[in-house]
Amino acid sequence: MITIQGFKKSKDSIFILLDNEGIEEMIGYLNFIKNQDSSIHLNEGNELIRDNDIDDDMYFVPHVKIVNIDKLIED
Repeated sequence: MITIQGFKKSKDSIFILLDNEGIEEMIGYLNFIKNQDSSIHLNEGNELIRDNDIDDDMYFVPHVKIVNIDKLIED
């Protein structure tokens, strides 16, 4: 499980919540952008899971793009 949450009022931080399976998935995504492509999109319902236990002062982030800036420079 990968869930990303942010604070509604102070948008200065996010929480990335991972279980052991989600850690392995994230390692796979990071290896993918390291070796194969410059970026990957993580989307709600696919890679990102909406956690039903979100606090009232937080919101679920439905989309994240992870970018390997070294690959962008190479291209």
